[in-house]
Amino acid sequence: MKNRLIEIYWLKEYENIRKIPKNTFYKEDDFNKTYEKLFTKDVDSIHIISALNKNIINISTFKSDNYNYSEIYYIYVSLKSITKIDDIIKIIHNIIPNPCIITLQYNDYIYISTATKRINKNDKTKQVIEEYFDTSKLDLDYLSEIEKEFLKDINIKNNSFENFKRFYLDISNKIFIFNIQELRWGYKKTNVENIDMLINKFKKYKKAKSELTTIESNFKEEINMWAEAILHTQIVEKKKELEKILKEIKEV
Repeated sequence: MKNRLIEIYWLKEYENIRKIPKNTFYKEDDFNKTYEKLFTKDVDSIHIISALNKNIINISTFKSDNYNYSEIYYIYVSLKSITKIDDIIKIIHNIIPNPCIITLQYNDYIYISTATKRINKNDKTKQVIEEYFDTSKLDLDYLSEIEKEFLKDINIKNNSFENFKRFYLDISNKIFIFNIQELRWGYKKTNVENIDMLINKFKKYKKAKSELTTIESNFKEEINMWAEAILHTQIVEKKKELEKILKEIKEV
């Protein structure tokens, strides 16, 4: 699988496969006994398949008071179970200070994850996660046309070489766009300047959808006729709000 990922990401020139022993994580201060038990039970192995920096690829570093994008790790994780996959993803992103493109494999499926990070003001050696971007499962032997287009789109040659921050954000943004394809009638590429607006609209959509679920649940349990009428009106209004946000998402 590692060699196949190198082909997918176009990392052949920058291949540098090395195993990260799991006990490397165990030694970290933020790694507790619960995490250790999870890694022992659910994680088979962890490898770095490439570490991109300005010395091996023509991409500039990006450093500021808030961000440090000097080297990006491509990490491969072989899993024994996906029961706690979200926890495993978060642990790895939080423990490794570098921006990481993590590919997790379980049986015939892979999952791809990134996480935007900023420097911890209280401890400059650590990072604070801003946002996670995770795909659902992908079966490399039975990819849809949209999935093929997405994987082609995130290989290194199809992302910005302006600097490592822009490069990493390009990949993260494409994961986000891929995740909302059903809302937008397919995998539609979006201009960089519109990404933040699209992310904010999607957050509004998720919030409104959650609120609608709560109102509908309350409506089913309500026995007072007048209260039912009020809730029914709220449901209608919330559905109109969702339709409006969804229309805006499709137009971006």
